[in-house]
Amino acid sequence: MSYILNALKQSESQRNLGEIPHIDTAQEPSSPYRPARRRGIGIGRGWAMLAGLLPVLAVGWVMMNRQPEPPSAPPAPAVVAPSPPPPAPVAAVPAAAPAPADPQAPGLSQLQSMAGTRIQLDDQPPPARPAAPVVLELPLPAGRVTPPQAALTRERQAPPPPIPQRGAEDAGQGQSAQLNGVSHWKDLPSGIQRQVRELGINAHVYSADSRARFIRAKGRSLREGDRLTDELQLQQITSDGIVFTYQGAPYWMRLN
Repeated sequence: MSYILNALKQSESQRNLGEIPHIDTAQEPSSPYRPARRRGIGIGRGWAMLAGLLPVLAVGWVMMNRQPEPPSAPPAPAVVAPSPPPPAPVAAVPAAAPAPADPQAPGLSQLQSMAGTRIQLDDQPPPARPAAPVVLELPLPAGRVTPPQAALTRERQAPPPPIPQRGAEDAGQGQSAQLNGVSHWKDLPSGIQRQVRELGINAHVYSADSRARFIRAKGRSLREGDRLTDELQLQQITSDGIVFTYQGAPYWMRLN
């Protein structure tokens, strides 16, 4: 800084004396006999020039310390999609040649002359008739043949199957059931009786609606028509017992 200030002072003194400053005179010391007033003006001008140089020095310092920007990545090359191949030429399909005219077909003049003429063909097919319904004749069983309506009426008027009546003791109940055509369950073989005892029936629900009737046996709810075992089938649930079948024969058992 002192070197710059001395150079500024020297150039100012040379300018005041009417001389042009150069390199040789820039290092010469200033005259000690310079008037005080001129010396103050030169110092002020030097400070003004220094103030003007400071921004330039600051900008240069910033530019020197500035980090270079990373090079930008080159742009990706544009991918050009290949153009689709031209469609294959389609062979021209020749137009179908018109069918040759029938030499025996009547011409236009003949058709006009035949207008209003009624033609009757001898070989005209007979009109179609509806197909007759197929009736299958099934062989009827031997014996008396009952008309369908009479058989249906007789079936409706047939009495319901007998329900075993409740008695005082098992013996009496079995005898009452036998009178109605139903055997007591104790008439079964000993092995089948053991299966009946092993059922463990612990619930019996009777209702006028047959769909609401059921019994509980071996943790299951059984209704009419279900199988008690492989050989026993529940046929009917009565108000005081059940009727089951064994080999097609009914047997009655009291529960209440």
